[in-house]
Amino acid sequence: MTEFFLADGAGLFTFAAVIGTFVFLLRVGLLLVGGMGGGLDFGADAAVHSDTTDIFQVVSVQGVAAFAMGFGWGGLGGLRGADWPWWAAGLTGLACGIGMALLLRTLMSGLRSLEASGNIPADAAIGEVGDVYLTVPAAGSGRGQVRVNVLDHQRIYDAVTDGVELPTRTRVRVIGVNQDRSLTVIAA
Repeated sequence: MTEFFLADGAGLFTFAAVIGTFVFLLRVGLLLVGGMGGGLDFGADAAVHSDTTDIFQVVSVQGVAAFAMGFGWGGLGGLRGADWPWWAAGLTGLACGIGMALLLRTLMSGLRSLEASGNIPADAAIGEVGDVYLTVPAAGSGRGQVRVNVLDHQRIYDAVTDGVELPTRTRVRVIGVNQDRSLTVIAA
């Protein structure tokens, strides 16, 4: 059995397949159980990323592992399974490795495109109508809260007014955003 995996140049393919598969599965497993895969970069990535959306790049530990896995198993399959000469198995392994790395890149970019930002800029609230959620005190004497629909999402913001006190459930219009992300409102 060792002759099958190590003799006649098969050792290179076996080594690449085993190490690539181990690292690939280890990284995927750690990401699935808590996003800890970012800590296994060993300095091999172009930049260390802790964000799981940035971990899977073509020139990353995961990309290199995918290439090694494809190269090893593709080359071993060509050399031993199809009984091809070493050079043909090497080219097959190279093609399989590149294919695996590109497949990983395509899958990860597809996953990244599903990502949505939960941040709604406060500036998007300007001109919107909402209602007072917590009484807004008169002209700069404190803060209240308003409930406003912004970009099809209901948000509650701290609010101030330049006029009279605005009691709970009063309809208001947003006229500005302050530096602290609180809204300036007037009665609607």
